[in-house]
Amino acid sequence: MQDLEFSAARVTQVRIARPTDRLEEVVAFYRDGLGLPELTRFKDHAGYDGVMLGLPGSDYHLEFTSHADGSPCPAPSIDNLLEVIEACGFELPLVLVERDASLDARLEKNRQLSPERRARRLLTNVDKEDDRRGT
Repeated sequence: MQDLEFSAARVTQVRIARPTDRLEEVVAFYRDGLGLPELTRFKDHAGYDGVMLGLPGSDYHLEFTSHADGSPCPAPSIDNLLEVIEACGFELPLVLVERDASLDARLEKNRQLSPERRARRLLTNVDKEDDRRGT
């Protein structure tokens, strides 16, 4: 095996890009559901529309693109989703439930909080739930 040589270049930003045929739905999930701010958006760049999401000032971004002629590759499989779920610390199997629209006002209120306050609130609620369960 040949040894690889690397220059002294330093990575200054990581962007994970993914094509989709459902751009607005994907953006709504990450922006409205998870609370990642929309950093920028572009239209018709070589046939692509796209949106970048991430925490302002961070060096990590998600970029989702949609081509006028459709996605150039297959959609992520269930295995991709399971890897993300496990990386977020959730235990499998998960039980998927129907969305409860009665929580929309609460979700909208929480979406207005800074990412730091959302994280603090989530961790506080997890601690309270653990105390209630005795774990």
